[in-house]
Amino acid sequence: MSDVGEYLKKIRTEKKLSLKDVKALTDINDSVVSNIECGKTECPSPDNLQKLASAYHVPLVDLYLKAGYITLSDLSYYQLCFNGADSLSEQQHEAIQHLIDVIVNPERCP
Repeated sequence: MSDVGEYLKKIRTEKKLSLKDVKALTDINDSVVSNIECGKTECPSPDNLQKLASAYHVPLVDLYLKAGYITLSDLSYYQLCFNGADSLSEQQHEAIQHLIDVIVNPERCP
């Protein structure tokens, strides 16, 4: 069983979802989900991982890390730059994003 497959199966069972439930939530065939969970699908598609993350209410980054699409070193620069960002409100995130947009592309922002 793959790391991402084990993780997805654990979440699905904790949420008491059947494979049919997951299919209804994600439109991913239940055999595809089963193959991911059992490790028969070595590299689940990013699109399927995105759908599963949304359905299971887990961070997509966690699934991408476990699937090998990204590494912790890929994230380290952003984690250093945005340390503590997870404690900000949605309104604060939007305000900071607006400031970044102004800095990066000042002619497009009012």
